[in-house]
Amino acid sequence: NNLGYSDLSNREESNCLVARNIISNVTMETESLRKIYAQTGGENWINNTGWTTESHHCNWHGILCDDKEHVTKVNLTSNNVTGKFPSDALSKLHKLQ
Repeated sequence: NNLGYSDLSNREESNCLVARNIISNVTMETESLRKIYAQTGGENWINNTGWTTESHHCNWHGILCDDKEHVTKVNLTSNNVTGKFPSDALSKLHKLQ
């Protein structure tokens, strides 16, 4: 058995063997983060610095990136986040640890 996930919206499946070969796309990561913002009440967060600007997503509050500007951590603890993180958006953050 391989650890993996099913994306029911796209009827796709993946596993760790496939996922390690995925090349992250920084634009796709920005779009995914914007979806998280929209679906978790971002306009009402205590700190949403950068999330509504054109600045690089690595400069947004709660986002940590690696040296290639890929998201490695999303930390929005105690920030009045509501709802559920959209799983399809999280699944596109391939470098998330």
